[in-house]
Amino acid sequence: MSSSSFDAVRNTKASDRPAEYEPGSLVHIFWTSGWDSTYRLIELSRMPVTVEPVYCIDRGRKSIEIEKSAMNEILKQLRAKPETKAEILPIKEIDIALLPENKDITKAFKTILASGHIGSQHEWLAKAALDYPGIEIGIEKPIGALGGCTSALSKFAEMVQVNGMWKIDPSASSWEALQIFGNLTFPILGINELEMLDNIKRWGYEDVMSHIWFCLVPINGRPCGVCHSCTLKIERGMGWLLPPEAHKRYKRHQRIKAMMNLPVIGLPLRALREVKRKFHAIINS
Repeated sequence: MSSSSFDAVRNTKASDRPAEYEPGSLVHIFWTSGWDSTYRLIELSRMPVTVEPVYCIDRGRKSIEIEKSAMNEILKQLRAKPETKAEILPIKEIDIALLPENKDITKAFKTILASGHIGSQHEWLAKAALDYPGIEIGIEKPIGALGGCTSALSKFAEMVQVNGMWKIDPSASSWEALQIFGNLTFPILGINELEMLDNIKRWGYEDVMSHIWFCLVPINGRPCGVCHSCTLKIERGMGWLLPPEAHKRYKRHQRIKAMMNLPVIGLPLRALREVKRKFHAIINS
């Protein structure tokens, strides 16, 4: 596949995204309580539609109960917002261990995986999407290099915009893309995280977003401050989503990284001992 259609995705402006659904439409959305899918749920809540969030349960994740608690609090706040026009149905839970095998999806996933990194969740999301054709998924426009899902889309799919949302073009995409992404709708693929943040502030939904869950390795049920997701949030101006102790860990981690990047080859023994002393001082600070 060519990357021309993904160039069009990159060139999409946040202001170019029109209202997507007719009043009264039923919209399904994969929701995890993370930034992207919660942002999209907020958008949908402001439309006169019916929304059914779908939560896929991966028993291997340690944050299931944290995510469920976050979702319940977010729904409580959204339903109380005067701006909410949507009817938000109870969350539909799907245990991924109970999804039936699908040889075509598994084969397509392995082919895409062999070409580069893509999260294992995309195999079972494709299986779950078979029962919800057109279900929304929260994949944002990347800031910087493509990675994971967006990289796979650029290699295996041609994208087309329909009513403000990006979808796979079935006539121009690979067989693999149709198996993995063909039942999905990408409503926020044309907006990046910083543009979403601007909207959240403009709409006044910081209180709702403060309950999202994104940390990969929580400590005592709270964001760690050092995993990839936590680091991105802090470095993109969303540090208000993390508690004070997470910020302390982030700063300590950055200092350790700086120490680890010191050129130690050729240093005299006394200097190496000093590096070691400072390293342990940072860890124990």
